[in-house]
Amino acid sequence: MKLVQFVAAAVLAVSSISASAGLISISGGTTQLVPVDNKFEATPALYKDPSLVAGLQYTIGGNLLATANSQLALTYNLLGYESGWENNFQANSQVINNTTNKNVVINTVQTYTAGQAIDFKFFTTAAGPQGYGSFVSNGNFVSQNGLNLPVGAKNYNFAVALNTTFKGVAYDAILFLDDTGWTKDDDNHDDLVIGLKVRNVPEPSALLLMGLGLLGLAGARRLKA
Repeated sequence: MKLVQFVAAAVLAVSSISASAGLISISGGTTQLVPVDNKFEATPALYKDPSLVAGLQYTIGGNLLATANSQLALTYNLLGYESGWENNFQANSQVINNTTNKNVVINTVQTYTAGQAIDFKFFTTAAGPQGYGSFVSNGNFVSQNGLNLPVGAKNYNFAVALNTTFKGVAYDAILFLDDTGWTKDDDNHDDLVIGLKVRNVPEPSALLLMGLGLLGLAGARRLKA
């Protein structure tokens, strides 16, 4: 019985490991320091909520991609916002926003191929920017005039920081929306901030093989004893 319990615990432990390192990457874009007027930038100041690590850099105009053929479990939640407009984040048909859906946590499991864009988008639905574009989907940043900008939404974009923390909690990526864009308004990407945690979902067959291997190893040790 103890042997069975040991194997079950080992399989469960491996299946729950957050093997997030290297599962996602950023393609393209321009990397810069988070500006000091970002509400969550680490430098304390009046009307700020310094929740990011000091000296954090993020990438504007980059696409967030899966790095390998794998099934990924992704968890998104709202970390903060500065805008008075109704900004939204959508993944797997579920929506987080800064008005009615602040406490929504999106959990989704999806299969990706290497180089495929992680499936999410930002959009503005109320009191949004006039003429600046009102949506951007991950994966549609392309080079325009030497800069990576979203198709059909030139002045509306997001930034990404990988492997960082917000208020001391670790995230595989943090996504920062600028609802009036790179060349307009404040350009500080704090209008909607989303945390993302990613882990690889092991194939059931791999877990079965590992369990059988552990059973065999434990059985051989018992016979040897």
